[in-house]
Amino acid sequence: MSSRVRQLPNNHIGFLIGSQRYFYANYTYYLWDNRRDYIVVEESVGAETEVASASESSGELFVLSR
Repeated sequence: MSSRVRQLPNNHIGFLIGSQRYFYANYTYYLWDNRRDYIVVEESVGAETEVASASESSGELFVLSR
């Protein structure tokens, strides 16, 4: 069973790999599972590049309201 969290750290960033939205914070990757929580996942191929791109280019912070 994977670890789950209800809330992402405040410093998270969001990015896409294909059509899947990932979140990253504090060296940890997350996926939203549509059941009000996030699953901790392994780093996907291409994730490191996408994290660098998202944090450098936009500085955008994704926040999901509940």
